[in-house]
Amino acid sequence: MGEKTFTVVLADDEPGVRLLVRGFLDRETGVELVGEASDGPRAIALMRERRPDFALLDSRLPRLNALEVLTELGSRTLPAIILMSAAGDRESDALKRSACGWIPKP
Repeated sequence: MGEKTFTVVLADDEPGVRLLVRGFLDRETGVELVGEASDGPRAIALMRERRPDFALLDSRLPRLNALEVLTELGSRTLPAIILMSAAGDRESDALKRSACGWIPKP
């Protein structure tokens, strides 16, 4: 039997962050990046369309922030969420409760 491949959607408004995270994911076996978004509405569309196992979400996405994205998707369609957040984000406590992991951003 082959190794399970986990699918990931990445959402961050900073192209440099997406490039860096994409590089990390490309080096991992068993991980496939299936879409990238630079704002909340696109993240929602990608997660509905691609149904990833995981989503890496910046807490402060434009147009709809991560909490709004999670609310819009609802618990029935949510992948496992890994939150990417700058230290000191006030909203990150609420998001951390919904996420299975947290990655601090500088």
